Amino acid sequence: IWAYRAALSYATGTHAFKVGFNRTHGFLEEYQYSMNPVSYRFQTAGGVTTPNQITMQNRPYTAISNMDNDLGIFAQDRWTMDRITLNLALRFDVFQTSFPEQTVGPAPLVPNRNITFPETENLNWKDVSYRTGLVYDLTGNGKTALKVAFNKYLLGQTLNGIGRNPNPVLAMTQSVNRSWSDGNRDFVPQCDLLNPLQNGFGSDTCGTISDLSFGSVRPVDLYDKDLTTGWGHRPANWEFSVGVQREIIPRVALDAGYFRRIWKNFQVTDNLLTGPEDFTQFSLTVPTDPNLSTSGQTLTGLYNVIPTKFGQVQNLNTLSDKYGKQIDHWNGFDVSINARLQNGLTLQGGVGTGKQIEDNCEIVAALPEMLNLTGANAANTANAPAQWRPAQFCHREEPMLTGFKALAIYIIPKIDVQVSGSFRSTPGTSLSVGYTATNQILTSSSTLGRPLSGTEANMVIGIEKPNEAYTERRNELDMRIGKVLRFSKTRTVVSVDLYNAFNANPMIVQNQAYASYLRPSEILNARLIKFSWAFDF
Repeated sequence: IWAYRAALSYATGTHAFKVGFNRTHGFLEEYQYSMNPVSYRFQTAGGVTTPNQITMQNRPYTAISNMDNDLGIFAQDRWTMDRITLNLALRFDVFQTSFPEQTVGPAPLVPNRNITFPETENLNWKDVSYRTGLVYDLTGNGKTALKVAFNKYLLGQTLNGIGRNPNPVLAMTQSVNRSWSDGNRDFVPQCDLLNPLQNGFGSDTCGTISDLSFGSVRPVDLYDKDLTTGWGHRPANWEFSVGVQREIIPRVALDAGYFRRIWKNFQVTDNLLTGPEDFTQFSLTVPTDPNLSTSGQTLTGLYNVIPTKFGQVQNLNTLSDKYGKQIDHWNGFDVSINARLQNGLTLQGGVGTGKQIEDNCEIVAALPEMLNLTGANAANTANAPAQWRPAQFCHREEPMLTGFKALAIYIIPKIDVQVSGSFRSTPGTSLSVGYTATNQILTSSSTLGRPLSGTEANMVIGIEKPNEAYTERRNELDMRIGKVLRFSKTRTVVSVDLYNAFNANPMIVQNQAYASYLRPSEILNARLIKFSWAFDF
């Protein structure tokens, strides 16, 4: 990576003007490999363990991505006029990436692969963003200030996400699943894994792989030019804020503000070989469980591709605006107090509250496959398994989530001892329950009316209403006592820190798979004491 930047400032009595630029370019070379390109999945029921799925990977291979240009040119000015201070800034950004000519050779599960991809252009975004801010002295004595700002921010981008994902090497099908019926129960697949179609020997059967493009070139028009190029197509958000700052008494100030953020340019994935009519829509009855707000209820808007379309994949990534309206808004309020008193006491404290509103109902009506929260469509961790979200949850609205923070610092005069402490109370994170619905469960508790298509032995369904269940609130108190010692021209600080003084143990991460729902996998670190010594000379 090479990076350059330069800036020039000019200040007068009323203006502080600055212009400049920054540029970065470089490349990313990654070697993807797997110690074992084949993995197996087993299911235990009634004390009997049975193999039911094989996963095959196309590794190893090497992929190279170039960042040709990350350029920004800006101009800004701070203009002071009597009781008004005006901040204005304008920035022009260009972000360009590409992929050189690349050759992908054979791998254990694709022995005949020998593909050369030509040099390919990728991102070519051009954007103009702005910063506007106004501060107005309401009373003219510097004790009350009104603040208003309206800004546009671009999503940070490097050679990750859409900066590298369209690489034709990475765009190949990375892995596929196939069902496995181990008739002789020797736990060894008696089939030809190199044959993508259903085959087997004796009582063993391996199903058709989930994507027949495995080991070959996928369609080159995988990413829409409207998504990867043009003016104003880069993911961004607008932020509007208004607030007031007031000196209550000397050295004590109160800040209050309102913030609104609006995100734009959402990416969606459309399988061009299927349409809404190629999915079977069904409902599911949720198990009875006191830990679920949906206990015993019927969830609607679940989808499974019809059998004749299973394994047919030609994904097009593009902007959500082409399919309907999608929104993601956040609104919040902050109130804080800052005090720097004459006796050396510093106090800070504040309360912040806000909520997020999301809606993609028009999108999932046109693209039912977007309900499958896998890969780029949603966070996918071990505690939140990839799952299908029922369409009835296409509108999601958080409750007001409130946090509190406070800080106190005091230097005891004469003995030069610093005493400080901080307290924070933060809300928990939202929980999503992944319910593994097998064909047997779907037969008895859903309206699907048939087994899942192709090699699918089950589907994971999000059965809890979004933003309904949260992990526990975290209340943490940290403290420090430090003594300053001075000898000649040296300064030494001996400190004792106490973390999590309450020894609180809220659950930070809980398992979100239904079979082990709410089982903690991480709690707040226990009370910890630390001794430190710093010597300056």
